[in-house]
Amino acid sequence: MASKRIRDVIYGFIELDEQELEIIDHPKFQRLRRIRQLAFTDTLYPGACHTRFEHSLGVMQMATYMKTNIRERNAIYTHWRNILRRQTIKAMVQARWNSNT
Repeated sequence: MASKRIRDVIYGFIELDEQELEIIDHPKFQRLRRIRQLAFTDTLYPGACHTRFEHSLGVMQMATYMKTNIRERNAIYTHWRNILRRQTIKAMVQARWNSNT
């Protein structure tokens, strides 16, 4: 699977997979390079040159972070839920065993 790295000022290097590259290479997405995110702010602040394209890449990276975090939390939740479930079953079996003796 081919991937590409893009350097971002805020997030550092952003890894892009094939699907993301296909979306980014689409002409409609490339149009975002010409649309300024901050309108005419660069007339007052010359360093403020942020486009919708750059903004969209940052949003994509933030969504990737969120997805990864949710998956990790779900894995941890599932692990502890399984442990509690086993302990509950063990306690129920032990209680039933003690009541029968």
